[in-house]
Amino acid sequence: MSDPISSKEKVLKKLRKALLQKDIFFNPDLDFDSDVFVRDERPLMEVFSTNMEEVAGSVILCKNEYHFLDQLLSLIEEKDLKELVCLEEELKTMLLHVELPVKLKAEDSLTADAGITGCDALIARTGSVLLSSRKNLSRTISAYPPVHIVLAYRDQLIYGLKEFFKKNDGAQSSSWSIITGPSRTSDIERTLVLGAHGPKEIYVFIIDEDRG
Repeated sequence: MSDPISSKEKVLKKLRKALLQKDIFFNPDLDFDSDVFVRDERPLMEVFSTNMEEVAGSVILCKNEYHFLDQLLSLIEEKDLKELVCLEEELKTMLLHVELPVKLKAEDSLTADAGITGCDALIARTGSVLLSSRKNLSRTISAYPPVHIVLAYRDQLIYGLKEFFKKNDGAQSSSWSIITGPSRTSDIERTLVLGAHGPKEIYVFIIDEDRG
């Protein structure tokens, strides 16, 4: 049997040599821009809805903001949600207009039944919601309540992350969250458990209009 130390040294020696001559590995013709996956050419709304539902999320399509409020009230009644928490000014105004039981402080997320947030984008390819820390602490609201409700508009649908950052050149945030379905884990006896480290349910309402 070979000496494990000498074998390790041989590998490290080869690595050091390769690093010193790293220029020989560079191929100027390499394509760093093309996607590494096959693009789904279906409409973005269909791609997002399919992929979101595959990860146990729900998508509700709305004609306009009034339809959204009507659909939201139906969900609240169906799920018997007593307390909602929301920190985003535009959303708060919309919700308070219909006298929903909305709490307005970040600490309320610890006891609320549901958190309502907007989003930076919806990523169709993976059925994900993109949230930044710039959105009035949306990440806090999306993490603690057992139900996460997201409001998005048609023009926030994109195919992939690369398109978002290309479209929003210079978009900056101290952190980004990519939410793909409810929180999940299989750490316990390899059994899938939803809601182990966050919301058990996620509902994405998409208004079929561009943002005003």
